[in-house]
Amino acid sequence: MYNIAICDDNQNSLEQLSKQIHSLLSSQIESLEVYSDAKSFLAALDSRKSQLEILFMDIDLGPDNGIELAKKVLTTHPCTQIIFISGHDKYYTKVYDVEHVYFIKKPVTDNSLIEALEKAIEKFNRTKKDVFFIKTKKGITCLPLDTIYYFEKDRRKIIAISSEGAYSFFGKFEEIMNQLNHRFIRCHNSYIVNLTSVITMEPNHFYMYNKTYVPISKSHKLTAKDSFMEYINELI
Repeated sequence: MYNIAICDDNQNSLEQLSKQIHSLLSSQIESLEVYSDAKSFLAALDSRKSQLEILFMDIDLGPDNGIELAKKVLTTHPCTQIIFISGHDKYYTKVYDVEHVYFIKKPVTDNSLIEALEKAIEKFNRTKKDVFFIKTKKGITCLPLDTIYYFEKDRRKIIAISSEGAYSFFGKFEEIMNQLNHRFIRCHNSYIVNLTSVITMEPNHFYMYNKTYVPISKSHKLTAKDSFMEYINELI
């Protein structure tokens, strides 16, 4: 199920595209939100509590520029798949200033819409395997797995330490491990470490690329050593 949004200042285009998406993707839609201006869209984006998987963005939004707006979206929702729509050929090259999956020339045909949706869904499903989703009261944060150094547990509170900062949320290590790849291992009752972020392994700790130490408990020492050596052997 996917959360989809459309931002287009042309009311007729907005309504028509909404109908087409419902017709083609009805069984896979969690929500479909429509916005006729940048201000209302950004306000909703700032307050949303769920991931936005697909965004249809008109480029010419009156006083606002859809390309610049898409850049803002990706700073807080990097997993969102952007599909640009426009009635003007002059924007074909300008859209490459920001990451996107498709450009649709108005009027939007069912064939072009199907192709755009297929590409967006395929890329989102591929991308989400490489990110960790953090849910908080403020919404959802997507952290690329390769930016995460380790997770630390303090009772029910979890802290994700990454190159992009520290993120606190509530959860269980068992649930977290289900979202991670095999490069993340439990090395302590209170720590999950990303082996790709380890510089060296010492008897009682890992030394990380962010110049911190992650402890290794006695009960996890053997499996931690085996996992680290397996990782090193794959690099050789």
